[in-house]
Amino acid sequence: MISKLLACSTLVLSMSVFAAPDWTKVANVNMGTVFLDRASVTSAGKYLSVRILRNYDHLVTLGNDPVTNEIWYPHRSVNLGYLANCETGKVALESWQMYSGKFGAGETVWADRELGSPSFLIPSSNEESSALIATCSSPGK
Repeated sequence: MISKLLACSTLVLSMSVFAAPDWTKVANVNMGTVFLDRASVTSAGKYLSVRILRNYDHLVTLGNDPVTNEIWYPHRSVNLGYLANCETGKVALESWQMYSGKFGAGETVWADRELGSPSFLIPSSNEESSALIATCSSPGK
């Protein structure tokens, strides 16, 4: 009985801590659509953190192995973590997870994160600009 109660308490706590993504379309790119998770905007020290999801219209790869000709990292969507510096108007890529299906579905193809200090840059794409604007204009931020 106690183990069932503990399991139920853990489930309820997990559900309350992890909010479901609130994907909002923020940009069209030449290869697909970009969504921002407004529920993911959080403080990360002196920066803000946000999740972006890029869905592709077709399978995307990062090239081919020059020896085996094997396709590198075939994926249909990427979940990206950005840091936003609202004072300077710059963004930094923090992490990424590539998936075999759209909306982060299917198998994880590649997941990694930047190590060390963030490399902030002036946004150079609709995706980065959308991430910065939506993050820095979020209520309460």
